[in-house]
Amino acid sequence: MPPSSLSARSVSRQVTIGGTTTTQQFTERQLAVLGSLKRGKTNKIIAHELKMSESTVKVHIRTIMKKLNATNRTEVVCRAHELEITAPRLTD
Repeated sequence: MPPSSLSARSVSRQVTIGGTTTTQQFTERQLAVLGSLKRGKTNKIIAHELKMSESTVKVHIRTIMKKLNATNRTEVVCRAHELEITAPRLTD
């Protein structure tokens, strides 16, 4: 495992879903995937831009969905917007 993956920073957010408040942590990579989701990008494009496999993108999306208690990509984006979860912009 590369050392860079061990030192991945995470961002904590208070999330209230269905009247229950919890603290969720999102890694930098999850936030980057979330940012691409917000811009309406496909898994294939996200994978290419973030230099990861499509299956890794799918895992990140599934994890984000669980953390936000969302059932689809649109709900993820809506909840992230409501909770003001921001993601870093990719620079080309």
